[in-house]
Amino acid sequence: MVQQTNPASIRVDTREPEYIGTLLQGLGVTVDRHVLACGDYAWVCPLGTVGVERKTVTDLVSCIRSGVAAWQLDKMCSEYWLPILMVEGSLIIDNAGTVIRYMGHDAKKLISAAALRDWLLARQLEGVFVDTCDDRKAHYRLKELYSWSQKLTEVHRPVLVK
Repeated sequence: MVQQTNPASIRVDTREPEYIGTLLQGLGVTVDRHVLACGDYAWVCPLGTVGVERKTVTDLVSCIRSGVAAWQLDKMCSEYWLPILMVEGSLIIDNAGTVIRYMGHDAKKLISAAALRDWLLARQLEGVFVDTCDDRKAHYRLKELYSWSQKLTEVHRPVLVK
């Protein structure tokens, strides 16, 4: 007997780039675009609702400085059973330990690598799971996270309790 599985279904915030939803659909994911109260992506798993906030490294640093990132993630912790911050792109770190971004041939210093890593660790202590993906590969990682979350059972609940 062949067991039928439901296709992946992910709710995508309307403020997210269209190309990500299109790429998700190309992976067989049903995309439902809505304005989400918080987070950029959401879906249901056996233990509750998963919410994902996607940030590029540059956007994350900007949101850390402005305080927006902490506010967004606090809201996600109250809204979703499993809040995830997905950092898209690689950290480029110079010899001084500073995360940089190249703009043409010029390097723009963003934040110390230690400060960024400490900030991410603090968010994990607050109940946000931090994940990463390569630049412009968020759609692949979202599909993988969806599949992973569908395998969660009651055995995982004590481990994931905040």
